[in-house]
Amino acid sequence: MESPYKGKSSLQRIVDATRYSLAGLTAALRHEAAFRQELIAVAVLAPVGWMLGANGTQRALLIVLGLVGGK
Repeated sequence: MESPYKGKSSLQRIVDATRYSLAGLTAALRHEAAFRQELIAVAVLAPVGWMLGANGTQRALLIVLGLVGGK
């Protein structure tokens, strides 16, 4: 059986993948309360991490930890 993706250009595959990813994010925003809560937490914590960090490395670490902290 031949792959349905065979013959599609690389650019078309990227466009399709981007479209599917955005559709998934839209569905998560509409239907998942926990996803919306995580986005709100990141929106609050990222600027706080930026303000508290003394240099670029500390800022990056604080923001990344805010992004993955709920996992």
